[in-house]
Amino acid sequence: LATGNAKAMNNVAEGCARLAVQLRDSTRVRAILSAMAMPTLQRARSALDAMVSSSGMDNSGVAASQMEAASQVLSSCLGVLREIIRFCDEPPKGSGDVHILSDVLTAAWPLLNDISSQQCCRANDAVLSSLLEVQSQLLGVVPALIAPYFKELISFVVRAYEETFCPS
Repeated sequence: LATGNAKAMNNVAEGCARLAVQLRDSTRVRAILSAMAMPTLQRARSALDAMVSSSGMDNSGVAASQMEAASQVLSSCLGVLREIIRFCDEPPKGSGDVHILSDVLTAAWPLLNDISSQQCCRANDAVLSSLLEVQSQLLGVVPALIAPYFKELISFVVRAYEETFCPS
């Protein structure tokens, strides 16, 4: 999941997620999905930090190349997260009401919120598109889990729309 090749990363994430959700033990599935997501979330956090620090630099070629590299990594990581979420739409099996994505969402939401709060991320087409795709998957797959974050999500979408399509 860290090849740097977005298509390969998405394919591996898809295959692993499809396989994991076939297990009968939802506790094990949650653990597998978390093990898949955590390194990707860490890479995404590092890429976000690099984007933020590059956005504060002057408009040199170095800053632009750092921003481009970091945005590609962040977009790829969000693609992996989207693929993990995509195949987890089945209700929990045998572990009460705990959804198999609950641990992944708990770990991912602070990062997703941080990405959405950064203007440099909202201004980057690839990152914005990837972030919206992840949030769309979450709304489609686990609306009950995303409900507590709905206000933040709506605020982000409105802000991104205003900045992207309705600049002052």
